[in-house]
Amino acid sequence: MEGDNGIALLSKAESMSNGGTWEKILAINLLMDHFRTLPGEKSKEILIKLAGKNQPTDVRFHIARKLLKGTDIDNRTSEVLVDTLWNG
Repeated sequence: MEGDNGIALLSKAESMSNGGTWEKILAINLLMDHFRTLPGEKSKEILIKLAGKNQPTDVRFHIARKLLKGTDIDNRTSEVLVDTLWNG
């Protein structure tokens, strides 16, 4: 997923993160399953936005479930996501 493929995937995930609940869940799957291969901090920003209290419960629950299940996310980002889910 390097170069153009990573950028295209990130762009698709960002677009889906602005959609409805199911689109947001698909964006979470893309971002969390390919986190280390996507460019820059943008992936982290999108996930933090999706973990916020203003998001639907199903979306926030999906992030928590993916974190428990194990993903490609580094420990620091996982900590930030858990804090965001807990505290908003």
